[in-house]
Parts: sequence; structure tokens; C-alpha cells
Amino acid sequence: MSSLLSMKNINELFNKHNVTFKKSLGQNFLIDKNALDRILIAADLKKDDICLEVGPGIGTLTKELAKKVKEVHAVEIDSRLIPILEETLSDHNNANIVNEDILNLDLSFLCDKELKVIANLPYYITTPIIYLLINSSLTISRMVFLVQKEVAQRFIAKKGSKHYGTTSITLQASAKVEYGFTVKSACFMPRPNVDSAVIIVKPIKNLDHNPIILERIVKKAFLQRRKKITNALSAPGDLAFSKDKWVGILDNCDISENMRPDNISIEKYIRLAKEVEMFS
Repeated sequence: MSSLLSMKNINELFNKHNVTFKKSLGQNFLIDKNALDRILIAADLKKDDICLEVGPGIGTLTKELAKKVKEVHAVEIDSRLIPILEETLSDHNNANIVNEDILNLDLSFLCDKELKVIANLPYYITTPIIYLLINSSLTISRMVFLVQKEVAQRFIAKKGSKHYGTTSITLQASAKVEYGFTVKSACFMPRPNVDSAVIIVKPIKNLDHNPIILERIVKKAFLQRRKKITNALSAPGDLAFSKDKWVGILDNCDISENMRPDNISIEKYIRLAKEVEMFS
């Protein structure tokens, strides 16, 4: 393994700034140069690009981004890491450090820019951040996320697989999602218990369906994923149409009432969302 920063280097940096790893924030810093180089390649960077990085940590990736693009806006929630980032990025005046929780940050200062997003995301906050960005008013051409491998498998899953579900459908209905490569746990410090993976997400512009209605349908369907789709959708709760009504809606979408939710394609769910919107 080719190390970008050794464990000794990182420990010395942390000791200098009196910082310890914070487990509650899911802090696992990438220390493998080969993995970092592959992330940079996946981002397809150009010199005029403007990047939003979520969770820069100690600035290892941020520094490489700053060498290659016009601007980097690095959003870090942990205030203890800001002095480290300031030191790491001291030679790069095109790197803007923002000490804030991305989920609470007003991103309007980026609305007039076309962005590429790079992020090493902890498990507990992965999905909310990705959906925040997908549903924002930002103009994003490409997003490269480093996430737990199991999460990546859910994001790219196809119908019939054990990982296929609400996340697979709603994300792939709004973006083209590709599996990049696996990153072994040994590439991080502290070393996590599981491997990670890089996914590439390219948002689809001008969606022809209502993503909120799609999510409501899919969530209801997968609450009872082993039931027939008609029974799952006609159960009490959201979108409370009668069973006969659902049979008619499904028939209009060329979906058999006997199918299971996990055997229905994303395209058919999108068609279903369009049909339901007419009755909502």
C-alpha cells in the first residue's frame, strides 16, 4: 500500500493540534495514495472546475483538488479540524474552508456555479447528504462519493437483488449511478470494520416525474416487500386508494398485480408515479 500520510504523520498532526478521532462523526481518513488518485480520476477534473467537498477531514484530498481546479469549497462539521485544514491548505488560496454541518448550511452561495461534488461520507449521514444534494437547486454535473461498500451496493442495485429497495429506486430515478471501485479498510485511519467503495453519481436534469410521489409509492411498497404489489400499496396509510383503484392504476402501467415490489423495474415505478400523480 502506498501511503499519502503515514499513521505516524497523522498522529503527530493530531497531537500538535490536540485533536483525537471522533467516533460519533464516523471519522475515517483516507491514507492510501492509489485510492486517492483513483478518486481524482473518477471526478474527471478540469482546471476551470469548481468543487464542493463534504467532510475534508485533514485536507488530504482537498489539497490535491486545489492543485487541479479553480475553486474548492470544503465543508467540515468538526471545528477541531479547522486549524489542521488551515495548515494543510495554507499554500492554496483557492480553497475555501467552511466550518458547518452540510445539512444545515445555506448553499445559495454556490447556486450560480456549476459544481462537481467530492465526499468521503460516514455511514450514518450518507443517504441524507446525497439526497440533499440531488434535490437541491445547485447545478451539479458529477458527484463522487466514498461510502461503505454495502451502502454502495444498495445505491446501484437492480430489481430482484437483495439490495434493491427504496434507496436504489429513488436515487437511480434521479441520477445515473455507477460503481467505481472498492477501497479496502486498510486504506483508512482509523481502520474501519468494513470495506468502502466509490460511486459516481450524475444527476438527471429536468426529471419527467415527481420524485416526492415516487418516494411515497416506493416506501409504501417496500414496507411489505414480500407481499404482492397490489396488497402492499392498498394497505392502510399513505396513498390510501382502494384495492380496485390500485389494480386499475397498475394495469395502466403494465404492472401485474401479482408482482412483488422487488421485481418491478425502476422504469415501471417511474411510470407508476406519473399515473398516481394524476389522482393526487
